[in-house]
Amino acid sequence: MVFRIRNKLIIFSIIGLVIFYFFFAFYSNIGHVVTSLTSMNIVFLPIVLLFIMMGVFVKGMRQYYLLNSSNIRISLKENIVIYISGLSLIFTPNGIGEMIKSKFFKDRHKIPIKKTLPIIMMELYHELLGVVTIIAVTILFYNSIEAKIALFFGSFILILIYTVLRYHKKLQSFKRFIIKIKLFERIIKGGEESQKSLYLLTSAKKMSITWLFTIVSMVFELSAIYLIFRSFGIYQLDFILESQLYLTSLLLGQISFLPNGVGITDVSFIGMLSARKLDLASATAVVLVIRFIGLWFKTSIGFIAIKIMK
Repeated sequence: MVFRIRNKLIIFSIIGLVIFYFFFAFYSNIGHVVTSLTSMNIVFLPIVLLFIMMGVFVKGMRQYYLLNSSNIRISLKENIVIYISGLSLIFTPNGIGEMIKSKFFKDRHKIPIKKTLPIIMMELYHELLGVVTIIAVTILFYNSIEAKIALFFGSFILILIYTVLRYHKKLQSFKRFIIKIKLFERIIKGGEESQKSLYLLTSAKKMSITWLFTIVSMVFELSAIYLIFRSFGIYQLDFILESQLYLTSLLLGQISFLPNGVGITDVSFIGMLSARKLDLASATAVVLVIRFIGLWFKTSIGFIAIKIMK
């Protein structure tokens, strides 16, 4: 049943994404966009993909640390394969792609879903925390209004989620709202074990180490973004500003709760680049490549990992 739902989500998500990018490229003058795309220096591509893979590996290590912190023991290799397999559904909404990992843990290692859902919740939380952290640092150098707006809403959501995760027993009046969110519902219904695991994983020490893994992985990803700009011969933006614009658009997309922020992330990223004197066709081409590598490359290696598990 889960896999039938997954296949339907894959089909509809892919169709929706393709239609969106086609019309967006058409609006941006598809001829000029294609010309800009063909100007990309593919010599940078292997290094870009290497940085992306290094970021993925660090996040796999983060998952391994969270598993060990929850007294769940599996081999590092098996952990990495399961982590990458979860990337096969990164373009689906509501954390379904991440939740599928719990099924893999259950099927392959007989680990109850209620034990791994808190780990998945913490991974999602730290993705948001990492983005907010780096945006906050970049604002010290580039004090843009877009980054400040994204930082405000991102920080508010982080505080709210952390309060719910660590102190949800004291927030009984919020349960009827929290339980409407799939991951929260499963954790609350998971009983005392899930709740204890969440409390443990949100301790200062565990949060700090998990946050560090996240920041290191994001530095690799941002280095890949930096190289993509250089592959198009774009040098007027530096590493810090490129990181701020990318993460700001990413955060705005996350807040929208759309699948992988499609539409919101792309339009906001292109708009911010255009506002910094980058022509529309070049901005669209760069964003298409960044999103393609960040989305479809990770999705592809996710499906490869699933094949390996089978």
